[in-house]
Amino acid sequence: MVQGDSTEIGEKGVNLSGGQKARIALARAIYSDKDIYLLDDIISAVDVHVGEFLIKESILQYLKGKTVIMPTHAANFAEYADEVIVLKKGVIVRKGHFRDICDTVEFQEVYEQSMELKKRSSSESKEDLKISNDQKKIKTTLDLISQSKNSMGSPQARTHRSFAEKAIEELIIP
Repeated sequence: MVQGDSTEIGEKGVNLSGGQKARIALARAIYSDKDIYLLDDIISAVDVHVGEFLIKESILQYLKGKTVIMPTHAANFAEYADEVIVLKKGVIVRKGHFRDICDTVEFQEVYEQSMELKKRSSSESKEDLKISNDQKKIKTTLDLISQSKNSMGSPQARTHRSFAEKAIEELIIP
């Protein structure tokens, strides 16, 4: 965005892509420092590689020790979960640790669908050249948030605004 953190978002983020909205929402969630997080398929709106980065570098790192509930179609990330629940038409058909259910028919069906979506997403992506830059921006923002929590405890409103502006500047692709 040409104006960086001074860019007006507009009502309900009308001028943001789904991926940009997802990254901002995740940064805000992490910044809130709660015990429980419900991340509703947070990686569905981002590129496959950015999704992998979000899981490994933000959710697994910054939300370590927290309760994270993350419904998703991306079964390839199930290995990182403490418990996996496989639903079919809204009914639990299998649950347990990844290593205990990964070879079941129910999980394999979901996994194959996930891999097909991943292949389509990778082949259709036009942002592959921007991914490493996006990852650096996300990491910078998450590090900034972490430093704030570690050094200042609960930030005041002025500091909160500063971090929100920095998050927008860092997370939005110029």
